[in-house]
Amino acid sequence: MALLTEQYVYLTPGPHRRQPRSAGGGTTEIPGYPIGNGKLSPGPYMPPGVPPTISSGDQTFTFGFSSISGGLEGPLISFNPAQLPQVTVTANPITILNVYVLTGGKSVVGPLAPGATMDAWDESTEALIDDDFVSVSPDADGSLTENGNVYG
Repeated sequence: MALLTEQYVYLTPGPHRRQPRSAGGGTTEIPGYPIGNGKLSPGPYMPPGVPPTISSGDQTFTFGFSSISGGLEGPLISFNPAQLPQVTVTANPITILNVYVLTGGKSVVGPLAPGATMDAWDESTEALIDDDFVSVSPDADGSLTENGNVYG
């Protein structure tokens, strides 16, 4: 038997810069959708679809993607809430992280603008990561590369 963990989070709105990363720009658990745990038998497992939108309090969240890790196939990403990819269960834990975007309601950081910008998502760690996106060459003092990686 393998442990299944499923979590519903949203990309936290806020000011965002690539390098160095500023405050905001992370994930937060969606209120009312706590982490779910279960057990799976070895073999193929087709996760059920997830809601395309979620309402929690006065906020609305729209599906962005699901990241599934722990199966034989390695990390998998789905952008379709109705059809998550099949994964082959082994003895390793399976983790499903359902990532949403805040699209309606009040934002704790100011006026709400729908949508999100995501720099880099590491499928293995299921987290936003800092990463240099631009490498300029030649760039003797590094200023061109640094300037290219500042604003997201």
